[in-house]
Amino acid sequence: MKKSVFTILLLLIIIAGLITGCMPASETGTPTNISIALVTHGNEDDEFWQVVKRGAEQAGADLGISITYLSNSDALTQAQLIDMVVSDDIDGIVVSMANPAVLEQSIRNAVQSGIPIITINSGVEYFREYGAITHVGQTEF
Repeated sequence: MKKSVFTILLLLIIIAGLITGCMPASETGTPTNISIALVTHGNEDDEFWQVVKRGAEQAGADLGISITYLSNSDALTQAQLIDMVVSDDIDGIVVSMANPAVLEQSIRNAVQSGIPIITINSGVEYFREYGAITHVGQTEF
């Protein structure tokens, strides 16, 4: 579990670094109002995803980044969640792709809107094709 929390912290640091150059700076030169959405296919009672959620929220608090965690095990609903955060003008999205075919258009739309995407946990075979920056995870087989 510590490895999962470390992975999420690392992801958030990477995303924050990528976004830093694109954000308005405060008087101190530090980017302000960075918001990251974490959209997963986990269920609310799934302990693995709860660890991921807590790690992301802690990393967000540590880095001063707003984290929005959304999840749904239904791939169509997950795609709608991605579309929703894109329309909310989010700065970056971390997404698990348990069903890449269903999420493809939503991910491509986010990338075309200029939103950096990082995929996690599943979907390693598709992240480049869909335009994500990188993938954190392993093959499922």
